[in-house]
Amino acid sequence: MVPPAGPTPANPQLIQQFLSSVLSQRGPSSLPYSEDTKWHIRNHLVSLTTAYPSLDPKTATFTHNDGRSVNLLQAEGTVPMLFHGVTYNIPVIIWLMESYPRQPPVVYVNPTRDMIIKRPHEHVNPSGLVSIPYLHNWVYPSSNLVELAKNLSAVFGQDPPLFSQRRPNPNPNPNPNPNLGHSSSAISNSGYSSYSGYSGSSGSVTPARPAIPPRAYPPSPYGSSGSFSRVQTEDPNEVFKRNAISKLVEIVHGDVAGLRKTREAEMEGLFNAQAELRQRSEHLNKGLKEMGDEKEGLEQQLQMVLMNSEVLEGWLRENEGKARGRLKGVDVDDAFECVDVLSKQMLDCTASDLAIEDVVYSLDKALQDGAIPIDEYLKNVRSLSRKQFYDRATAAKVRATQMQSQVANRAVGMQSQVANRAVGMQSQVANRAVGMQSQVANRAVGMQSQVANRAVGMQSQVANRAVGMQSQVANRAVGMQSQVANRAVGMQSQVANRAVGMQSQVANRAVGMQSQVANRAVGMQSQVANRAVGMQSQVANRAVGMQSQVANRAVGMQSQVANRAVGMQSQVANRAVGMQSQVANRAVGMQSQVANKDVEMQSQVANMASRLSHYVSS
Repeated sequence: MVPPAGPTPANPQLIQQFLSSVLSQRGPSSLPYSEDTKWHIRNHLVSLTTAYPSLDPKTATFTHNDGRSVNLLQAEGTVPMLFHGVTYNIPVIIWLMESYPRQPPVVYVNPTRDMIIKRPHEHVNPSGLVSIPYLHNWVYPSSNLVELAKNLSAVFGQDPPLFSQRRPNPNPNPNPNPNLGHSSSAISNSGYSSYSGYSGSSGSVTPARPAIPPRAYPPSPYGSSGSFSRVQTEDPNEVFKRNAISKLVEIVHGDVAGLRKTREAEMEGLFNAQAELRQRSEHLNKGLKEMGDEKEGLEQQLQMVLMNSEVLEGWLRENEGKARGRLKGVDVDDAFECVDVLSKQMLDCTASDLAIEDVVYSLDKALQDGAIPIDEYLKNVRSLSRKQFYDRATAAKVRATQMQSQVANRAVGMQSQVANRAVGMQSQVANRAVGMQSQVANRAVGMQSQVANRAVGMQSQVANRAVGMQSQVANRAVGMQSQVANRAVGMQSQVANRAVGMQSQVANRAVGMQSQVANRAVGMQSQVANRAVGMQSQVANRAVGMQSQVANRAVGMQSQVANRAVGMQSQVANRAVGMQSQVANRAVGMQSQVANKDVEMQSQVANMASRLSHYVSS
């Protein structure tokens, strides 16, 4: 039976719009293809749908073997194949993976409910995955989807991958036509019949195929029952047995399908657990590696600390005796040397203040213990307090003086730094101005030399052209004169033979032609001279203009350099003045802070003196 015609092709413009929209998406919903291959993918799919309108491009979710799900493009539909002179349509799905078109696509046959995958098949496994030589020999960018579809049609036509399940026929034809039966049994005996749901596209609809005897069909590996025709005189027990077997097979198929779904769910959970365990293993390995690196670093630091401690202990053992021998004859007061007089005075005042504190503390203890009388205690405390007051006041003044000197030193240092920076910036500005002026001068000299060379070259070219044109004109005049003379002589000889009157005419013509040639030569020489003069004047004018432009550019660049130098000098001067003012303000602020601290210390000393006098009077 010849299958009916295929489906109506889709609109190519809508397909192109769909592909352009899905391939131009950005963000989380974008397809996982690289940007440099999206244009090739679009062209491949458009060419495929143009050549095979039954294949419809769309997007769908593809699940990898490791459990990852990704949104990919696919071409779903039918591919025609020619088998025993009849065209059948094989349902297929062509998945474009993430690495397409650098890697081949993944092709699956998509059987309907009434179809079964042939087992075994050379190019299709039981799950429907197609493996043909064209996919194995995929080469980017020469391979494409149109050639893949052609190869699928050729391979499937040699060995079809699907065949339909046989259904029981309630009204078999007991008298088949032998011719029709013979023509259709050639297809049935090979294990294939018409593909329901996906019909061919060649020929017209013919009458239904007659029934085939039961021996022409081998048993199905899936246990499908029934045949196209049965003899009317079948045994009822055989029929009942067949129906019971069919029912059992259906029940077993249902149980197998349920068990398969359960196992697939369990496998999905195991895949997810495997992915999670793999992720945890990676985290643990990373943590172990970090801990090992940290341990190695700590061990290295420990080794360094041990080595340093050993070096220090050895140095102490060597120098401990020497240090004790050196310090035996050293006075404690001479152990420290002050930098200047103020520092020595500050050290003396601080030492005296602390010593008086210790003496007053000792007097308090002696008074509490009853070692000295109260009047002697008060007398000593009064004299010590007076001396301590003078020491503290002197220390405060010395501290203020030191701070003022430090502020002055800092101000001087900052002024010197500012002056050095200003001098350096001025020198840099001057160097840059000199360099730019030298560059401008060199460019002006170079451009002038170029202009002079070009003028000389153009003048020499003009002179050479004028000489050449003059020589050409002279040569042409001489040639024309010789030609005219030769023609005149010839014509004179001819005319002498014919008539005397012709000689006068020829002479007149020769004289006229000579005058014309001479006039033309004079005119061409004058034109050449005029052109040479005009070109020399143009060259001179261009040279003058270029020299004036170079001079103007040099003057402008010099003025720009001078303006920049003046601006940079003014900026340097302003920065120097600003930094000097900041330094002066900081010095004034620090002096005011020192004065405030001096006043506070004087007030504290006065308060302590008043308290001490009040305590002594009480």
